[in-house]
Amino acid sequence: MDHENKYTLMQKNHYHGGTSNHEEHNWNLDYWEILLKEAIEHFDSKDIKVLDFGCGVGRNVENIINEFKISNVDGVDISETNIQNCKKNFPERRFFQNNGIDLREPLIETNYYDLVTSTIVFQHIPVWDIRMSLMSDIFRVLKKGGLFSLQMGYDSTAADSQDNYKENHYEASSTNGDFDVFMTSSDPLIKDLKNIGFNPVTSKIRPSFSDGQHSEWIYVKAYK
Repeated sequence: MDHENKYTLMQKNHYHGGTSNHEEHNWNLDYWEILLKEAIEHFDSKDIKVLDFGCGVGRNVENIINEFKISNVDGVDISETNIQNCKKNFPERRFFQNNGIDLREPLIETNYYDLVTSTIVFQHIPVWDIRMSLMSDIFRVLKKGGLFSLQMGYDSTAADSQDNYKENHYEASSTNGDFDVFMTSSDPLIKDLKNIGFNPVTSKIRPSFSDGQHSEWIYVKAYK
């Protein structure tokens, strides 16, 4: 896949100036309990290596370090500005600006991380090809026995015609809302993760938080 595709070029331009830290999402109890705590408690030790995918300016990195006492937390983001800010705020950790389609430029090590987290990221990528490429590379960087804990937008009340999970909307003119991914069933996502090689894959449907596009969110645990 060419990282100079139309969608990725638009996305890079959109995030060129960086993002906010979205600290309002720290009030979401499901974020703490399901996305983070359940995933971290899967491991017997806190001496684990964690990668936050779509790290922004470091909210999740900071929370995992401070609240869960895990020191080995790195981040990856498409925005150069976000990565520069993360490097200033967390000089002892590693941060990567990825190319928007995988984790190979720069190359993130294979079989390196115990846990990869991602929140409020994949729902903003309305291109199925790109999501599959990114999730496949997340599988690559995880150790055997590792865990991918992610969140996406969901809406069980939406009409089936609104479900655009499998679409490749390379022509999307913006991100973060107008062209979000809509899922009315968890089955396609779980099937995709299993086809990549994750097994088992579990999910929970919960009310969304500070999200005007989706009535619900899906939290997924995918094990390598």
